[in-house]
Parts: sequence; structure tokens; C-alpha cells
Amino acid sequence: DLPTAYRRQRQMCIRDRNSTLYAIYQQVKAHMGEPDFSVSRLADTLHLSAGYLGRIFSKEAGKGLAEYIGEERLKRAMALLTGSDKSVQEIAVLSGYANVSYFNRIFKAKLEMSPSEYRRRYYQEKLKDQGK
Repeated sequence: DLPTAYRRQRQMCIRDRNSTLYAIYQQVKAHMGEPDFSVSRLADTLHLSAGYLGRIFSKEAGKGLAEYIGEERLKRAMALLTGSDKSVQEIAVLSGYANVSYFNRIFKAKLEMSPSEYRRRYYQEKLKDQGK
């Protein structure tokens, strides 16, 4: 019957979209530290078009895929700045930025402070909290 066939087809589409979204999140998590990781490389890996990936991701996440990758890279950098003694240059590379100047510029644009300042403020707050 037609309504049943339509429901099945729709459920398969939803399941395919969910598995694609899961694959996107897994690939970003695994490869965001690589400077050449991009939406087009992700699309090639998943054998889908970059446009299709961008559309389904933004529909579900409410933001663009490139924006999400950038946010995840910054989160990794922030965690490394506060959880390691690695240099800013090392952290930039580990977070997927081949150029430390670009990393500094992006970091400052998003957080309104340099990576070094972010680290310094974090440790100042930590010391202040320990003194209470």
C-alpha cells in the first residue's frame, strides 16, 4: 500500500541521514587535528558531495560544517592550553592549524584574547580559586 511504502522510504532516509551525521561527527573528532582536514576532504572520505554534507549538517546542527570544524579545533586548543605545558606553536599544530599566526588571529577573533593570555588568565583564576 502506498502510505506504508512512503513511511518505509521516509524512515530509511532518516536512518541514512542519522548515520551520515554520526559519520561526520566521528570523522571531525578523529581528523580535526590535521591541517589539511576540510569539508571537501570529509566529503571525499564519506563518498558524498560537500554541498549535500553541508546541507544536512546545517539543517541538523544549525551551523555550517566548516564553522563546526573551526569550533572543535578551538575547543581542542583551549583544552591543550589549560591542560598541558606545550607551546602555543605546538598547540596550533595539534589543533589543526599549520600556521601559528593564523591560529593566533582566529583565537583572538573568537575569544578576544591571545592563546597566551587565555592560558595566563586560566592559571590566575585557578590560583585565586585555590586560595579561597
